[in-house]
Amino acid sequence: MSIYAKGCDLSKVSKATDVPAVDLTKLLAVDSSNPFIRALRIQQGFLKATALPADLRTIVPRQPSEEK
Repeated sequence: MSIYAKGCDLSKVSKATDVPAVDLTKLLAVDSSNPFIRALRIQQGFLKATALPADLRTIVPRQPSEEK
């Protein structure tokens, strides 16, 4: 039985350059229960405040571009 200082055999882990790129926009477009992360996703355009349930829309500050 081998013992590894980091808990695993790192030679079996894929390198980042060997795997395809991941599209994070789908992941970031999902609402978070954390209000700080939710506000960041709205500010960065990944999440629309109008897509949130009505009770959460009041928690998230409105952006000037959304008030039109």
